[in-house]
Amino acid sequence: LTHFGGLPMTWHAVASLPFVLVVIAAGQAEARSPQDQCDGILHQDAQSLWFGGAPGEGEGICIVAAAQTRKVIEVCTAGAYCRVVGVGAACEGSGECTELERIAAVSRRKAPHRR
Repeated sequence: LTHFGGLPMTWHAVASLPFVLVVIAAGQAEARSPQDQCDGILHQDAQSLWFGGAPGEGEGICIVAAAQTRKVIEVCTAGAYCRVVGVGAACEGSGECTELERIAAVSRRKAPHRR
């Protein structure tokens, strides 16, 4: 076999190349799909669930997509602390708003502090 980058290539190196490329591609895909987290007091009205916006909660708001509300209500109660992790997107027309579209986890426990 010929040389690659100054090193002789063996059949083993050539055979393992597709595996290496798949592993690299999988790592890149994972890096491009970050998880968003919204937590705090869960608010609810007739049509939606959200975090933030009330006095003392800061300016950012996090809305739970309508298709995902059942996942949240099965675990959390409006008016109590809740933590939701999922894939989020910016809300239309608002810079300080996230909408969680695909929820991966819901908990009533506060997240552990990271160092």
